[in-house]
Amino acid sequence: GFPITAASKTIDYDWVTINEQQHLLPSRAVVELTSRVRGQTEQTRNEILFRGYRKFGAEVKIIDVDEKDFPPDKPEENELKPQIAPALKPAPKKPNP
Repeated sequence: GFPITAASKTIDYDWVTINEQQHLLPSRAVVELTSRVRGQTEQTRNEILFRGYRKFGAEVKIIDVDEKDFPPDKPEENELKPQIAPALKPAPKKPNP
């Protein structure tokens, strides 16, 4: 069967001041697992401390632009097309002496 026989998690929350505002955020978490491996019971515990919270910020400026300001989807007919390089001919073979 499945080796994990029991699992539990606990999350503690606390008030944290970020940028002079209070936020309720995780402060600590504990995860415990019990498993049965090769006939033996094994227990693991993972304790996580949350700290050093900071504010992340970005500024966005949305500009409304008319479609006429965008480049066309296809090149216009009167635009110059790239020139194709001339094909090179192989050099003539030299006669064998």
